[in-house]
Amino acid sequence: MKIKDAVSQLKQGRLENLYLIAGNESFLRELAVKSLLPLLQIQEEEWNITTLRDGAGLIGNLESLPLMSERRAVVCDISDIPEEELSRLASYLPDMPKSTVLLLTKASAPDKRKPLEKTFLEKGTVVECPEPSESESIDFICAYAAKNGVKFSRNDAHTFYRYVSGDLRHQVNELSKLIAVAGDEITKKDIQKYTVKSADYNIFKLHDLLLEKKWREAEILLGEILDEDASPIGLISILASNFELMLIARACLDAGYGEDKTKKSIMDASKAAEFRARRAIGQSRLMGAQAIRQAIRKLSKLDFDAKQGNVVLKNDFFAILMKLYSPV
Repeated sequence: MKIKDAVSQLKQGRLENLYLIAGNESFLRELAVKSLLPLLQIQEEEWNITTLRDGAGLIGNLESLPLMSERRAVVCDISDIPEEELSRLASYLPDMPKSTVLLLTKASAPDKRKPLEKTFLEKGTVVECPEPSESESIDFICAYAAKNGVKFSRNDAHTFYRYVSGDLRHQVNELSKLIAVAGDEITKKDIQKYTVKSADYNIFKLHDLLLEKKWREAEILLGEILDEDASPIGLISILASNFELMLIARACLDAGYGEDKTKKSIMDASKAAEFRARRAIGQSRLMGAQAIRQAIRKLSKLDFDAKQGNVVLKNDFFAILMKLYSPV
């Protein structure tokens, strides 16, 4: 279920002892915990709400009884806890005191093949926190503004979404700054005046369009980029970095890695943000490893030629990119 559904159940007095908050959007996972905890009616919170950074002492904390409260809560992220420890936790759950509410968070979708997660799927509440689509992100942005007493049209929210690249956390951080200065209503002029346009937001979009073979949309967007700067610094290197992440993802997937392990491998190898690692996994399925390597080599040569003046990006770039993203 969604966060709002879990909140609605609690407001109706339907309390569960087991909550699994799962999905790859970290901001939504944190929002879910912040939304659910106040509705558990826990007194003396400083004594009766325990947040663990890893699994150390988890079962011991679950066995503790509440102090001057009807119930207590334990919150723990299980994303990096070894599977054998999670299996022990699954075996323990039937003996967990009824006065304890366990909220586990996980940076991926629940897996019913794993005993612990199967228990939550069958006997608890699973709160889904996947990466939102563009439309869902814009809905969230509009709702967030409205909650803060600011009008924000969906059309202008879409403009804001394109201006600010990054995951939902980054979107909300930038929106909070905008709300602080924009007054009762956010307009397109406010976005242009107060929001710092991400230097790479439209380059990421260009990469997506080219991979999807949306040539006309890509040509228009590239024209907008080159109209602002005929030789934009970093354009080629950002495109190349996208392919480099795709190559790591492709290698991991070809080796049989799951998505969680692939994402972690990308982030460890490149220091890329989580949202870029997730994007690279999906994008890597659109091209083979050989084509990705060829794209990296061609972009490296193109970067050299552009800096030497052998290629005029304003005139030649789109035709070059079409061949690069659509190898024979």
